[in-house]
Amino acid sequence: MGLGSVDKENETDQFSFPASWQDSGRMQVQFARFRSRHLDAEGYDAKMKFWMDLIEKYVKFSGRPIFSLRDLQLLFMRGDQLPACLDTVISEMHQRKQIRSRSEFEYDPANSWGGWLVNSLVKRPLSWSWTKIKHSVVTEDLEASALIEWIHLNALNNTCDSIAEKVLSENTGKLLHFNAFKTLCKTHGVRVYSDKDLCVCLLALNVRQIVGLEFKVEKGVRQIHLIKIPSKKTGR
Repeated sequence: MGLGSVDKENETDQFSFPASWQDSGRMQVQFARFRSRHLDAEGYDAKMKFWMDLIEKYVKFSGRPIFSLRDLQLLFMRGDQLPACLDTVISEMHQRKQIRSRSEFEYDPANSWGGWLVNSLVKRPLSWSWTKIKHSVVTEDLEASALIEWIHLNALNNTCDSIAEKVLSENTGKLLHFNAFKTLCKTHGVRVYSDKDLCVCLLALNVRQIVGLEFKVEKGVRQIHLIKIPSKKTGR
C-alpha cells in the first residue's frame, strides 16, 4: 500500500501530497516512463522536478534519508498503480549529487562529493574497488537495482540538524547506549524512521565532530554501541 492509503507506524501526521495527486489524468502522465527529453524538454524537466521535490519532501518529513527504488515505488502507489519513472529520477538525483549509495557513504561518511572522484581513484583500498565492481554488475539486474539503498543528503542533514538542536544541546556530557539515544530522539520529537536511518545520522554527526561513537561487532556486523555527547565546556 502507498502513503495515500495508510499511515506508517511511526508517523503520527499524515503526509501532505500536492493537490495534483488527486488528478488521475495528470498523475497518469507523471507515473509513466520518461519520454526522450528532446521531444518536450519543458515537460520532461517539470516532471523531473515534481518527483525530486516530492521525494525530498517525504524523506525529510519521515526522517528517512535511506531509501531504495522499490521503497519509493511502494510508497507512492496510487491504488494499484506503481510509478514507472522513478529509476530515471534516481539516476538524475545521483548525477546531480543529491544522493549517495548507502554502502559508499557508510564506508567513508567524511568524504564530501567534492573529493569523491580523487579519493575513489587514488585512495580506495582493493576491497572497496571490488565492492564497486560487484555493485556495477549487480545493477545490470533490474530486480537487484531496485533494492540498492541510497542516502538523500539534504534529508540526512535535515535530520542531523534536528538531532543537534533538540537532543544534543539538551543532553551534553552524557554517554548513551544506542537504544537510549533512540528513545531520546523520540522524546524530543525528532522523527527518525528506522535504526539504520539513525545510524547514518550518527555517522554524519560524528563527521561534524559533535558526537563520539563506539562500535561493537555482533554476528560479524559492525554496529554503533555507545554515543558520547561532549560537554559544552570541555568538548569531551
